[in-house]
Amino acid sequence: MNTEQIQTLISYIGIIVQLVGSVLLVVFFFLLRRNMSRKGYFGMWAWAWLFVTLGVLMLVARYRAMPEFDVSGASDSRPGVQLLYMAYQFFKLLFLECLVAGTVMYSTGLRVRRYFAITIVAAGAYSIVSVLFGESMSAIIVWQAPVAVAAYTFCAYTLLRLPPSRRSLGSEITGTIFGLAGALWALYAGAFGLTIASGTATNPLIEVVRHNSYVDILVQVLLGFGMVVMLLEDAKREVDDAHAQLEVAHNQLRRDALVDTLTGAMNRRAFSEGVGLESAKAAFGTLVMLDMDNLKIVNDTFGHSAGDALLRHLVTVLRSTLRPSDVVYRWGGDEFLVVLPGATVGDAELRLTSALQTAMPIEAPGVGDALPLMVSFGGAPYAGAEELILAIEQADLAMYAQKARRKKRASAAAAVA
Repeated sequence: MNTEQIQTLISYIGIIVQLVGSVLLVVFFFLLRRNMSRKGYFGMWAWAWLFVTLGVLMLVARYRAMPEFDVSGASDSRPGVQLLYMAYQFFKLLFLECLVAGTVMYSTGLRVRRYFAITIVAAGAYSIVSVLFGESMSAIIVWQAPVAVAAYTFCAYTLLRLPPSRRSLGSEITGTIFGLAGALWALYAGAFGLTIASGTATNPLIEVVRHNSYVDILVQVLLGFGMVVMLLEDAKREVDDAHAQLEVAHNQLRRDALVDTLTGAMNRRAFSEGVGLESAKAAFGTLVMLDMDNLKIVNDTFGHSAGDALLRHLVTVLRSTLRPSDVVYRWGGDEFLVVLPGATVGDAELRLTSALQTAMPIEAPGVGDALPLMVSFGGAPYAGAEELILAIEQADLAMYAQKARRKKRASAAAAVA
């Protein structure tokens, strides 16, 4: 085996290496595509790797058709070899078209599959013409080069010119590799063109011609890496969005679980979980327990919708006199707990008495007369978080004591009348 045959054998091994690498890329991309079916651009790139694999397979068949690794080029004119060249050129053009289509889909979202019938016909026609006017492998590459340079340059420009909000590490890596591939194919055009014009003896770029398969597989692996990074970035953005939406839903569910839906006040569970008690636990203060005296009468006389309106009115009145650090909890059916950090019992009772006495009666739906607020309450001090439960019990007792005094006065007034 002479030197030229050894060089041809090295090129053939390079084609085999490229084929193996392409097959691995196809398997990897289609496995990822199966789990990312909504990523149309990635599916298009997966098809690109399939087409380039078929193209490289045509080259393997071409080398197998060369008797004793013929380096004279005599076998290039054989009809079978010409068909292999056409198939190789056709699949490589489809590969480039899929790269462009995937890049367009990623950057703009346009569905370009509808144009594929036209591009397939164009690729077939270009393949036939390139083989008819350039019978040798070097000539096929020269015909392929302008399309490759244009496709790679377009993809590089599109990805590297994305708006700042859409740029990512993956798009920059892939765009840069596309640009390098375009420059490489411009070099191929010169190297293979010079081979046709002057032969191998005087071609300073002959090593590029002989080892282009090894360079191609390196570029393909890097390009595939960049594409996978882009896919993973897309998947991460979707996961982050899903987590954000779940967090919003979780917060809404938590709010629904901790807030009384009728009045908008915190509920008893919220108090048990310490929600709203940060200021209360860090200072002394007062707890006030309130009970609506006329809720049962209103419900029995005018219906529960009137009673609900009265409950909401009570919370509105309480909030009108409370500070931002004060918290209202609906403790039971008509019982409410008010936590006032840093307030004394006298100050708290004075403010609540003033607010309740000046509260205007409300007009409830279906009720002719305005409904007044009739509320009993009692307060108790606490010195720290450890005394909150004890203060609730004491405030509850004070509230019932006030309720009893009111009933006694009402009974005495009725007896006099």
